[in-house]
Amino acid sequence: MGRFTKTPYLVLFILLGAIGVGTASALITITFEGFAVFKENVQMDKDLHVDGEITGPTIDRLGGGAPVDCSETNLIPDADLHGCSFDSGALTGKDLHGANLSGADLSGQDLTDTNLSGADLRGANISGATLTRTNFMNADLTSADLILASGSDTIFTGAVLTNAELNDTTLTGADFTGATITGTILTGADLTGATLTDLDLSGKNLTGTTLTDAIITGTILSDTILLDATLIGLDLSDKDLTGTILTGADLTDATLTGLDLSGKDLSGTILTGADLTDATLTGLDLSGKDLTGTTLTGANLTGADLTGTILTGTILTGANLTGATLTGLDLSGKDLTGTTLTGANLTDTILTGADLTNATLTGLDLTGKDLTGTILTGANLTGTSLIELDLSSKDLTGTVFIMSDLFDTDLTGAILTGADFLDSNLDEAIGAPFEGCINHASCT
Repeated sequence: MGRFTKTPYLVLFILLGAIGVGTASALITITFEGFAVFKENVQMDKDLHVDGEITGPTIDRLGGGAPVDCSETNLIPDADLHGCSFDSGALTGKDLHGANLSGADLSGQDLTDTNLSGADLRGANISGATLTRTNFMNADLTSADLILASGSDTIFTGAVLTNAELNDTTLTGADFTGATITGTILTGADLTGATLTDLDLSGKNLTGTTLTDAIITGTILSDTILLDATLIGLDLSDKDLTGTILTGADLTDATLTGLDLSGKDLSGTILTGADLTDATLTGLDLSGKDLTGTTLTGANLTGADLTGTILTGTILTGANLTGATLTGLDLSGKDLTGTTLTGANLTDTILTGADLTNATLTGLDLTGKDLTGTILTGANLTGTSLIELDLSSKDLTGTVFIMSDLFDTDLTGAILTGADFLDSNLDEAIGAPFEGCINHASCT
């Protein structure tokens, strides 16, 4: 056994397994203050000089770079553990901040409560590891493999994750604030409740990723692929979703207020319970969707297709449904106050008991509709066909019937105060003369 001192505290032991003119194999152990901090099998050539330096062209791990078991090494902060492997559980709860673990094999390790802040983990294999409360703050995880790793409350703040593989990981509650994610793969990752504040996810492929209840304040999502992603409860209200793909995404209970979703392919997308207040949904195919509990207050649904849509508990007040297809929908009892239905297709649509107060129904053909219990107070029915309808006893205060066709319509007992019948057809209308209305000879 040979010994030399490089510094007063660093002793290098070299155990030569074979010495010859050519190469020799050796086990090198470096100790620091009595503890082994590095142990490695090496191949070395004849230019070995035991004088405090190892020189020569070749110092390589045996087995072409296979990981060396460093489980018995003193695991301390800033330790050089590059390329090492470890026994199961050897790193749990350890403080290895600043350590060099580049190329290390940490696959399947339990890293619960392990401190790896500032560590060099470039190219490390961390696949399948348990990462509960693991601290990767400011660590360099460039090109690291974290596939199928799992845990909760993992800390990635300030970490470099360039080209790292996080696909199919489960990292609930993880904090990625300030992380660098250029080229990071996140497909299929479960990031439920994760903090993604100010991250630039533009153009990133998040197919199948779960972002339920994630914090995305300041997060950029333009051109992001969220195909089949789970976005339950996510607040997207201030996001620019230009080019973002939401096909098949689960947006149950998500907040989408004010967003422009026009032109999106929402086939398979779930919008149950979502808040789409003032959102733009022009021309969208929403046919057959379950919009139970969805809020569409003030939403622009111009030209949208809602054929066969389930609207149980759906809020539509103030929505713009101009030219929308509402074929066969049951709107009975629905609050449609202030809704615009101009030019909508109401074939077989049920309006019994609907509240159309101050709604705009210009140019519609309501002939043959059962309007029992339907409220039309203040509605704009300009140019609408109301032939032979029963409007008896309705409160039609302020309702606009300009140029409407009310041939043989029953207005017996209706309240017509301020109702405007300018240029309307009241031929054979039942209940004339009509008290309180304006702009027609039948009004008194």
